[in-house]
Amino acid sequence: TVLDSIAGGRRHLRFVLDGDAPPYTFAFALGDFVTVGQTGEAGPAIRHTLLAGEAGRARQLDRTGAALDTLAALFGPYPYDTYTTVQVPMTFAGMENAAAPFLRAELYRTDLEGRNAIEEVNVHELVHQWWGNAVVPADWIDLWLAEGPATYLTADLYARLDGEDAGRRY
Repeated sequence: TVLDSIAGGRRHLRFVLDGDAPPYTFAFALGDFVTVGQTGEAGPAIRHTLLAGEAGRARQLDRTGAALDTLAALFGPYPYDTYTTVQVPMTFAGMENAAAPFLRAELYRTDLEGRNAIEEVNVHELVHQWWGNAVVPADWIDLWLAEGPATYLTADLYARLDGEDAGRRY
């Protein structure tokens, strides 16, 4: 849940996580952002927070609701009340922060031979909301228990949404 207020010319945001999550998935980003809302067919509110001037790129994530609904049908209810992606300038593709994964800014402008780069990373991080955040490895040596299923299930989700050939291409 995000609580927003403006006082004395300053904007105050307070993020309250509505479920349990491992501490390594806590993060925050400061910057000039714009948030675009999106609704899924069922489930949580979906928002995409992008760097100022980048709001038009949110349409690359239009299938987030369909992906979330498909994963919820497989694994049970999404663990949080909201799902918010955050575009940030970072060196790795994504980070599965609980309810608000960070996605690498330049991937919004990357075409992978007709594949949607930012959508692929978003789906991977969305899978982590179950595998890695709700189901947490006991030790860092077991990180593959989160990364392996997230990688496999991203391909599986593309097969479910777009057909077996799409799953194989991923």
